[in-house]
Amino acid sequence: MVLGIIGALASAPMAHAITVGPVRLEFSVNPGDTVKGTVTVINDGNEEATFYPSFEKFIENNGNKIFTKETSDIATWFVALPSVTLKAGEQKDIPFTMDIPKNAPPGGHFAVMWWSTAPPNVQGGQQVSIVTRAGILVYMTVAGDIHEGGSMTNFVANNGGLFFFGYPISFSTSFKNEGNVYEKPQGSIVVRNMLGMTSATLSVNEPGSNVLPQSTKSFDAVWQSNPWAFGLYHAVATLTYGQNSTQVTASRWFFVLPLWNTIVIALILIVIFWVLPVGIKRYNKWIVNRASHS
Repeated sequence: MVLGIIGALASAPMAHAITVGPVRLEFSVNPGDTVKGTVTVINDGNEEATFYPSFEKFIENNGNKIFTKETSDIATWFVALPSVTLKAGEQKDIPFTMDIPKNAPPGGHFAVMWWSTAPPNVQGGQQVSIVTRAGILVYMTVAGDIHEGGSMTNFVANNGGLFFFGYPISFSTSFKNEGNVYEKPQGSIVVRNMLGMTSATLSVNEPGSNVLPQSTKSFDAVWQSNPWAFGLYHAVATLTYGQNSTQVTASRWFFVLPLWNTIVIALILIVIFWVLPVGIKRYNKWIVNRASHS
């Protein structure tokens, strides 16, 4: 069971708690299709409660989901869902049906299915002292004139740094969805040293987070540590997306100079290029002086 999105308004001595699952539903359909599925609602509170379904459209801004009061077209495709009353700790599987119109616009459609402790027509009203709700994200792609496109708009390490004096090193990869359907870009960051040897391979978007059309989302990957890392490194990020497994790449160079490694290497270089030559010169001078006095 995956937790949904939970929100509360105002304050009260006791609030109902609710869990819904799965965290998201994903469908690829044709106009005119009928879709059937099941969601789970759990009453996590300590008393009986009634939960009511409702729908909202959502968009993304820099990877942050924004829920709007604007009704999504997906909401009108759901056959009306009834409320459900659950005892404390009880859970129930709720079947649902969606009728996709024959004239449904092709591309991506997105909504959140809320389950709330208040009916939709009174949520936020003065008579409601507290509202708890949990949501299931609905991603749908309707077949038709589908356009897929994407690009990697940014790839940086530690907010754009070039020299790093310790770990961890955090990489940020930004993907822009330039199509009309949601995408699930996934891939890796491969870090190689000056000799071309692989020092680290990091997963990008391993959970499979979606990027909505015409929006950008950043994914983080962390290189935790390497006790022997020192010098110039080259990182290459590769993301794959879409039905045709299209790849986009970006790369950057950076220096890793851990403090203690740097001190040790500096001492070694001082010994090689200063102490040893000075010592050798003094030794040779001593040999010459000894030979001249013998």
